[in-house]
Amino acid sequence: LKLQSPNYPPTTSLSYLTTKGYMYPAIGNVWNLLYDLSTITWNAPRTPDASCTASLIAGLEYEIAQLPAVTPPGDFYFFGGHVGAVSRLALIAEHVGRNDLITPVVTYLKASYLFFFNSASAVVPAYETAWGGIINKAGYNNVWVDFGNGYYNDHHFHYGYFLAAGAVIAKYDAEWLNTYRSTLNWFLRDIVNPSSSDPHFTVTRCRDWFAGHSWASGVANGAGPRDQESIGEAVNGYYGALLWAEVTGNANIKNYARLLIATEQHAAQVYWHLYPGANGNDRDQPYPEQGLRNLVTIGNVMDYQAGAWLFWGAEKVQIAAIQILPVTPINEYMYDATWVQAVYDYAQGELNDPTIDDAWKSVIYLAYSQANPAVAAQRSTSLTTWGSGNTFSNQLYYLSTRANAANVCTSAPSNPIGNFYIQSTTNNAYVATSSLPNLIASTTDQTQAAQFNFAFAPNAGTIQAISTNQFVTADDSGNFALSAARATASAWEVFIVRQKQGAATGVYSILAASNKQYIGLGAGNSLINNVATEAASTGFTLVPA
Repeated sequence: LKLQSPNYPPTTSLSYLTTKGYMYPAIGNVWNLLYDLSTITWNAPRTPDASCTASLIAGLEYEIAQLPAVTPPGDFYFFGGHVGAVSRLALIAEHVGRNDLITPVVTYLKASYLFFFNSASAVVPAYETAWGGIINKAGYNNVWVDFGNGYYNDHHFHYGYFLAAGAVIAKYDAEWLNTYRSTLNWFLRDIVNPSSSDPHFTVTRCRDWFAGHSWASGVANGAGPRDQESIGEAVNGYYGALLWAEVTGNANIKNYARLLIATEQHAAQVYWHLYPGANGNDRDQPYPEQGLRNLVTIGNVMDYQAGAWLFWGAEKVQIAAIQILPVTPINEYMYDATWVQAVYDYAQGELNDPTIDDAWKSVIYLAYSQANPAVAAQRSTSLTTWGSGNTFSNQLYYLSTRANAANVCTSAPSNPIGNFYIQSTTNNAYVATSSLPNLIASTTDQTQAAQFNFAFAPNAGTIQAISTNQFVTADDSGNFALSAARATASAWEVFIVRQKQGAATGVYSILAASNKQYIGLGAGNSLINNVATEAASTGFTLVPA
């Protein structure tokens, strides 16, 4: 409770049931609410644990080298999530003392923003005069473009990413800041304008001070209610504003953003986080129904209802993860241990399901690290994708900067690195050079065996045929033999190689990241990724070449 010294009459005197629980009177004409404001800005308040440093730097080097080609943005939302995630790489690099990795990230971001601010691009910001705000110009007359951005939906979601990434560029490039300061200020004013005297923008567009949180819906809902699904991205909107205010030296806006962050995070814990063990009869309990609180997470808070559901997804991990992401240093205040433990327990079945997208799992593990960083780190080692707004480096950085994360990476498994022959323990045959590009375990003569280079990839690795310089690829259908047929490595060319459970030391299983199936021997002794468990046919030894 943030209200200071309230004068409450007995709850039996007057009450009114609302969608936020029972409303009771507080006698007086002034409300004083006290919030603890965060001092976090760019990075976590602790350095990464030493046990994680080498892997973290390797991840940074890999992910920065693998940044995709810069292309014009296809929309505001996914473009924002992407540049937001990329911008974190520069900040993490600085925190671990690898300043040489900052420049390529900043160069990439600057090139991305050149497209974004080019009036010839298909997706560009424009000022809309009827309501007064910055919108995706392509959606000014089409509510289906960019989740309704042209009709003022989700502005704080979208613009927080723009401001955060822009702040990172400006942190390392003063000339860029001088050039684009006024441009980024338009996005700032759109979502955190504090002044009723501003003729172009309304005051704090998305925030409802009486409700105590923001609304994501704009002016396109017709007779429908206001709603907000992603409290995590609402917080990020104000975090982006904080970073932009920090880099531009605007102390007043920085403090205003700190207040917006604190109130939004408090609202998350009151209205979005559900606590099954809480007392449903507490004065300030918004959800007196035990059955609802057992669902752990509200997916959508609306004017007239709230429920554990989303407009676009029904999985437990989706409902929880959208309230968590994006994971940034500021959110360690929001992921309270009681709630994240409940989320972890509630979603356990889906977290163990290999068909569920790793992107959702990744952020749940990060939130869970506030309660148990060791288990969160161990679970994170199974991830091979992190979604559009997260990265391996950010995953490991957040895990390794928790308050009780000592030695959290000490026992983290990793792929073997080096040059090897691949030998099946099923028929004791090596993958033959003569069978390339297909991988077929068909020779017992090591001189006829193909050599492969096993190299690092986050939580996994790549396998490259040395004789042809082609990467091994695994089709996501699992219907075709593995083939060394790709000049570059992407998602289908990544494999998790681990000591096989219950097998002799040095016998490995190989899991294809493309479909989370193990490699086994198929027809004609071809290697194929279609085995659901570590069966007898999934054992391989890697003989140094």
